[in-house]
Amino acid sequence: MTPTTSALSPMSCRAARMLLNLTQPELAERAGVSVSTLRRFEAGTGKPGTWAIRQLEEALEREGILFVGAGAEPRLK
Repeated sequence: MTPTTSALSPMSCRAARMLLNLTQPELAERAGVSVSTLRRFEAGTGKPGTWAIRQLEEALEREGILFVGAGAEPRLK
């Protein structure tokens, strides 16, 4: 992903987290964001800043998730 684009939507974040069998607190810790930020993002009730979204995306990628484009389903590498 380039710094200005992100494939991470609330649904893709949740799907990727579930593929990895991670809880919200586990992913939040790995990404360095608060659990409440992640919960609101996945629920669609909050829009975190660009930094937080990028942190989540990078944490998921470190765990083996591959994002192939906006709107695409996340996949394991």
